[in-house]
Amino acid sequence: MKGRDHRSDAGTGSEDDRIEEQVRGVIAATFNLDEDELPAPVNREVIPGWTSRSQMTLLLNLEVRFEVSFTLEQMVTMTSARRITEVLRQARRSRPGS
Repeated sequence: MKGRDHRSDAGTGSEDDRIEEQVRGVIAATFNLDEDELPAPVNREVIPGWTSRSQMTLLLNLEVRFEVSFTLEQMVTMTSARRITEVLRQARRSRPGS
């Protein structure tokens, strides 16, 4: 999937696809990377500079972007784009009115 232009899916995918796309965008912005340069899968082991400190910056950026708050238990598990997307999907489902 490396090099895939995920933006082409933006208007046509499901909400889950859009969440995943937005997560990739936040990760790329947080680590000053071009979204097209993100490897697959995206996780802490393959992103240069993904440290415990930058993890906190990433989580804050995600909270702002998605208007959610993460629990400590969630935060410690959010070390890949896949896991971040899962947590955000769960958060969206548990919102009042969802």
